[in-house]
Amino acid sequence: MESAHKSEEAVETSAYLVREGYRSHKLKPYRKAAQAERQLEKANVNALYQKSLRENPQFTSNPLSRWQQKQSIKKQYAVAKRTGQTAGNTAQAASKTGKAARTVKEKAQQAGAFVMRHKKGSCGRGFVPHRLYADEYHVLLLHDGAEHRFRSLRHHLSVG
Repeated sequence: MESAHKSEEAVETSAYLVREGYRSHKLKPYRKAAQAERQLEKANVNALYQKSLRENPQFTSNPLSRWQQKQSIKKQYAVAKRTGQTAGNTAQAASKTGKAARTVKEKAQQAGAFVMRHKKGSCGRGFVPHRLYADEYHVLLLHDGAEHRFRSLRHHLSVG
């Protein structure tokens, strides 16, 4: 009984091998054509690369030396920037600092005035102004000075 099963498996295996051998033999020219296409594509890419190297000889140099040269140029620019703009930078920084201080002072005054007008809107985390800015956002000014902007009070806070 077992020998019959083994012989049946052998016949099936040999039939499979014959079918696959025939199929493989039939598809061999197509495999060769695909291989030739791949080789042609690779040759075209290599030819284009060589052409670009001939047109741009700076790419044939060592990447490490190019990187070192770029770093030295960066250093030269940084030194030139530091020496050439120190006088102008201090005046600009002072004016920007003064402007920022004025803006912070104005915002703090607005917030304080708003809080004084809306004392009943306080909640556990801070207080809820109705409209601090002219745009369409509400602002929650927290006790640590942080601001949280949102469009609708209903979605963010439950004020009782």
